[in-house]
Amino acid sequence: MQKSKTFLWNLLSVLIWIIFVSYCVQAGTLLFTVAYSYVKPEVAGKLYLDLNLSSLRENQLEVYLSVCAGVIMLLIAKAYLFYQVIRISIQLQRVKPFSSEVAAAISSITRNAFAVGILGIVGTGSIAEFTKQGMDFSTLAQFCDDSTGYLAMSAVMFVIDQIFKRGVELQTENDLTV
Repeated sequence: MQKSKTFLWNLLSVLIWIIFVSYCVQAGTLLFTVAYSYVKPEVAGKLYLDLNLSSLRENQLEVYLSVCAGVIMLLIAKAYLFYQVIRISIQLQRVKPFSSEVAAAISSITRNAFAVGILGIVGTGSIAEFTKQGMDFSTLAQFCDDSTGYLAMSAVMFVIDQIFKRGVELQTENDLTV
């Protein structure tokens, strides 16, 4: 039984690391190609993951840069969220599960998952607005499609956060009575 738990824990750790690294690579690659497209405008037609924002780059440089900055911020926020999950998984292996450090980390993950969900919803709304204006930003939707998933994750994490806060209270009371 212990071997299967250790195997599952290690498997989950590897999956979390893969997700974290993939978001870091996406954010870094997009940041590099956007910066490069500032110097060499034709690169805007071949951004990361088939993003073609060349017409926007040619006509409205400020909007181009703000749209790209928004996508990059969203990717960085997702990467940071999974970085926090990595940190808490390491903490859970070292300390008592109902510690104030773990409770604080869970609270932070909850807030950040909520922020990522809201950023994704704002991005989806912005894409819809640009589409109404005749611009084709359908390729940007891939970065915002999972926003409701992050909101659901924040709701579940909020419940877990409340359970951990109560667990910390009970453990503190227990430690004081002994």
